[in-house]
Amino acid sequence: MAPILIHYHIFKNAGSSVDHALRAHFCDAWTAWDGDSHHDALSPSALAGYLRANPGLRALSSHQAHPPVPWSGCHPLVFLRHPLDRAWSVYNFVAADATQPNSSLARQAGFRGYVAWALGGDPSGVVIRDYQVVHLSSAACRQSSLLQARATPADLEEARAFIDACPAFGLVRRFSDSAALLEKTYGQHFPGFRMAPVRLNTGPQSLATEAMTLDQARQVLGESLFRAFMEQNALDAELYRHAVARFETLLHQTGLGQNET
Repeated sequence: MAPILIHYHIFKNAGSSVDHALRAHFCDAWTAWDGDSHHDALSPSALAGYLRANPGLRALSSHQAHPPVPWSGCHPLVFLRHPLDRAWSVYNFVAADATQPNSSLARQAGFRGYVAWALGGDPSGVVIRDYQVVHLSSAACRQSSLLQARATPADLEEARAFIDACPAFGLVRRFSDSAALLEKTYGQHFPGFRMAPVRLNTGPQSLATEAMTLDQARQVLGESLFRAFMEQNALDAELYRHAVARFETLLHQTGLGQNET
């Protein structure tokens, strides 16, 4: 079968920007595919069935499909982010968009209140509780709903192995470098592939460096809630640390990199 690019779209990890680039390059050979509910988790076998039923596709984006890729001719595309930086972005987006689940709560509670609510155990709070590890491991599909997902150290190892197996991936805070890496790597399978470095749906924190955003978020949360957040996102934090190190290795191997913030 012809190669297919699979974008595992993690909520608030530059997914709209990636989809814009994929749509621009692949046109009608790209599509977005998700379930009927915000909380569906679509297995690799479900994705395989969809792809076989749509043989003209060369790229697909999904918020709800989860690794591993259905077969070797499918190439993964994913972006990662520091969990606290991501939580701030999730909050800003949810609070600003009344169509998002828990938007009213976010507007009324503020960032500190939203994080406290999410850490308090409400099922919807999974969106900022080790969510990247959940998304990139079998944790997402172990239950009938994503709301019931809980990441374990074994899931971290699975997500880390997935990142290690990706020939290229992206970091939200290194978008231009990521685009260059993805172009160079996947251009071998998709001639002329371009990842236009256009950022969409960015929040106010995107104007600051990652370090500045993390410091500001920590101040807003206060030390006690900050520590609680990092405890409940320890797996995500470790996955991000591992991903940053591997990203630097990939850039070095391909001769790319310019130290974005």
